[in-house]
Amino acid sequence: MNTRSNSIGARRGRWLACAAAGALGIATLAAAAPAAAQESSQAFRIEEQPLADALLKVSRQGGVDIMAPEAVTRGRTAPAVSGRMTVPQALTRLLAGTGLRFRRSGDNGYLIESAEGNAPAAAADERTAAKRATAWKEGGVAEILVVGSRSQNVDIRRTEDDPQPYVIINREQIDRTNAQDTEDLLRQLLPMAAGTVSGKSGESNQGASSTLDLRGLGPRQTLILIDGRRVASRGAFGNQEQTDINSIPLGAIERIDVLPSTASGIFGGGATGGAVNIVLRSDYEGLQAQLTYGNAFRGQPETLRIDLSGGVTFNNGDTNIMFFASHADKDTLRFNDRNFYSRGIETILANNSNSIFNAASPPLGATTNIRSQTGAILTLRPEFGGGSIGSSRTFVPYGYLGPASDDGAGLIANAGNYDFDMANTAQTNGGGRRSLLAGSKLSSLSTTLRHEFDSSFAGFATISYSDSQSHFEGGQQSGATFALAPGAAGNPFNEAIRVTVPLVGTDEQLSSRNKSLRAVSGVTFDLPGSWKGAADYTWNKATFESRTMNTLNGLQTARVISGAIDVFSDLNLTPDVFAEFERPTNEFGPGKTIFNAAALRVGGPIQVSLPGGRPNFSGILEYRTEELKPFVAATTRYNGRSQDVISGYGELTLPLISEVNAIPAIHSLTAQAAVRTEWFRSTTSNVVGLIDPAPLTETRSKLHSTNPTLGLEWKPVRDIALRASYSTGFLPPSLTELSPGEPFLFDAALFQLFGITDPDRGDETLRDVLLISDSATSLRPETSRSTSFGIILTPRFIPGLRFSADYTRIRKKDAIANILDITTQAGLLQVLALAPDRIIRDTDPSTFGPFGVGPIIAADTGPLNISRYKVDALDLALSQTLSTSFGKFEIQGRATHAINNVTIIIPSADPVERAGLVDNPKWRGYGTLTWTHKQFSISWTSNCTSGYYTRPNRIVDPNLNSARVPSQMYHDLFVRYRLSPSFLKSAEIQAGVRNIFDKKPPAEIQSGIGSPYYSRWGDPRGANYYLTFRGEI
Repeated sequence: MNTRSNSIGARRGRWLACAAAGALGIATLAAAAPAAAQESSQAFRIEEQPLADALLKVSRQGGVDIMAPEAVTRGRTAPAVSGRMTVPQALTRLLAGTGLRFRRSGDNGYLIESAEGNAPAAAADERTAAKRATAWKEGGVAEILVVGSRSQNVDIRRTEDDPQPYVIINREQIDRTNAQDTEDLLRQLLPMAAGTVSGKSGESNQGASSTLDLRGLGPRQTLILIDGRRVASRGAFGNQEQTDINSIPLGAIERIDVLPSTASGIFGGGATGGAVNIVLRSDYEGLQAQLTYGNAFRGQPETLRIDLSGGVTFNNGDTNIMFFASHADKDTLRFNDRNFYSRGIETILANNSNSIFNAASPPLGATTNIRSQTGAILTLRPEFGGGSIGSSRTFVPYGYLGPASDDGAGLIANAGNYDFDMANTAQTNGGGRRSLLAGSKLSSLSTTLRHEFDSSFAGFATISYSDSQSHFEGGQQSGATFALAPGAAGNPFNEAIRVTVPLVGTDEQLSSRNKSLRAVSGVTFDLPGSWKGAADYTWNKATFESRTMNTLNGLQTARVISGAIDVFSDLNLTPDVFAEFERPTNEFGPGKTIFNAAALRVGGPIQVSLPGGRPNFSGILEYRTEELKPFVAATTRYNGRSQDVISGYGELTLPLISEVNAIPAIHSLTAQAAVRTEWFRSTTSNVVGLIDPAPLTETRSKLHSTNPTLGLEWKPVRDIALRASYSTGFLPPSLTELSPGEPFLFDAALFQLFGITDPDRGDETLRDVLLISDSATSLRPETSRSTSFGIILTPRFIPGLRFSADYTRIRKKDAIANILDITTQAGLLQVLALAPDRIIRDTDPSTFGPFGVGPIIAADTGPLNISRYKVDALDLALSQTLSTSFGKFEIQGRATHAINNVTIIIPSADPVERAGLVDNPKWRGYGTLTWTHKQFSISWTSNCTSGYYTRPNRIVDPNLNSARVPSQMYHDLFVRYRLSPSFLKSAEIQAGVRNIFDKKPPAEIQSGIGSPYYSRWGDPRGANYYLTFRGEI
């Protein structure tokens, strides 16, 4: 038996010692290091060259971002500049005599614009100027190809004003959330993310692994990218599971670009529900350290995180090295740390007590609960005092030594009741030691080297490693209820009884682990005609392993019946009584996934002049492979599987009309067209048992899909933008779905027992039937079509206001489902109706008899393309910035209305409307108000989730005495103060409180194992705080 891991509190001393040492080291370095601010003198070496190329040199050598519209740099030449100077001094020399000027833009950037008051950039307001500067910088080409960019993001820089309704989460928003991990961050800031239960709830063998689900279509329908590149799938239990985004430390993220609609035309297969591109930071300069501590006001779980990052540029600005290291530690939260279970039981007792008292088995309690099997009044045997206890149920008192010690007086005193206190175990449905939230550790390290060989050719290499571990207290899910017949030595009553006991001494510390080692290397280079190119290679190994609970060996039953284990005494007095019946925990893995990708990317302007400017093109040719190594899970072996993909992609941005040459009713008009074509080749093998395994067989399949994305943004006037997009998507069958299953013989005796008959043979009982799963070659990709329509309002009479509303419609068909089952009569009839070709009959005419068909001898119950989904949603976004003499005010909000989310499992079935259910509430949203004045900033965020139904048929849940869980609103506070110490380049202190009013999530009683008894849209920690110190030299 394993005990609970040491709490973080026990390690706090070592953390604080390390933090103190780190702070002292930073201070020592700071005292000796020169300031690296933009105003500090730096070495520049810039030859006479075109102004755009010279600005690139300043950007790289000075470590700043420089933005300039192509219109103001085209045709201009910059003089040679060399020597030590500040960035502003270098820019002043470069721009001398050009008619251009520069001004600061953000904390680390400069905007180049015309010095003439009637020039386009000067004539437009700051929003338009910034947008046009961004258009030059990103220009419809991959961000890695952008002049002056250190980013390794191979996707185009997306904005919320694109023809498609992107959601952009920036660094500032990340800081304000106090999210536990990346999935928690996205669930807070993406109202269109459905509420699937992640492993961090402590209820699954996936541990703290993420399950992000856009639009409620399922995690596999949401594609995860890092810097625009695919990464290895999590090979859990032989499946291609969604990449674990919780292995990406929050401190390493620059921003997150989210497209919550079908996106296969841009990103390829797997993006039927949308895509999430996590763009990593690439702006490290000097040395920065951050220490964060958090805890709940009611205690548990403590969190500690330390980030260390840095970067140095040398070799006259041609070489840059960056690194990022992070370690985060979070303790577990147990059921007995909160009162959700006791509140849930009280709710059931108040509304539906019969569901407990009339159940066949008594509930789990802190001591043994006892019930008559027939509902008869219990009477004690003579040797235990004899006589009736006056009820069919009772429970063992605390500290009880058994009925022989008091002639059953303790059992009589508790007659008519059960013990509802949580057991001192980690059992499901009542174990107080069970983890409500899993504990976790995340260690991460990455380093990047970039070298510019000359102004037209640069190389880069990145290597990163992450180790994400989770741990949670697990207990038995079964084996705690025993049936004792009258006269059994262990039964003190004259009647047959059932007892449910706390299985003290059988808890285990369960765990899961995701490790990732990833390397990316490549080169960027200039091409003729102002085009850029990049060639890169990605290698990624992901490893998953898990340790889960096993059942008891069954020998405990005889010991209880015989009385050798006295369950009618307080078992907490003998805490190891059941330990000898434990089986070793189930060890799963390690499951290894190897991912390789080689890509060639090009981008640049097409030499055609449109009224709005030059079109830009971005293209990719890619070859990638993913291999799942053999994986052992308990008694099953998942043999190796692999998938090869050749992919081609092109995206064209057409600025048909711009603000500069607007015409009546068309202030601007931009079109987007993208297409991606992919060829898949999959090789799979069968799943076999470790005992008497079947022979190894391989299955090969090929498929091809081409998907377009079309978008249009039209501004009839400066204040209004209308946008629309259309795209198609596809999801190839997973390697698991393509893999043949292990054959299983379902014998005639079982068909006889369950009364399963063949309607095509006069309702004859089925004989032995071989169940197989061998339909891989017939599976088709799941396909989808998505359209969106939106409006963006930026009224000039309310400066700084932006409002958008976007309607998204997704129609998905040929969804793969595992619904074929002939082990029930209804299942057999369904197979005969939906997939009669999956039924294999004896073809020998001598077996036909009067029925004209032979008996069923085999059935292929593998997956098939049959289900459909319909999604309609409305996304709203609002932002407002107002600058005053007493500070700047910012309002930001986002909400999603799930209009429809319909699932049609089979054509003959009634549609299931999931919008408004637990995993997809009708409304979700948040709003943030921020006030900034000089070094001080304070934010207030409110998160809201509408009420939802607990059952698909919308009927009253008798446990709640209501059909719906009520709406929820939680409020968070964030404060930041920037310091100006003489020995640091910058420093700041952040503090925040989530759920500042300590509002408890409403009760939700779910059926099945492991109900948490609270709404998943709430935070079980309650009010919790965090403190962060960040310093930079």
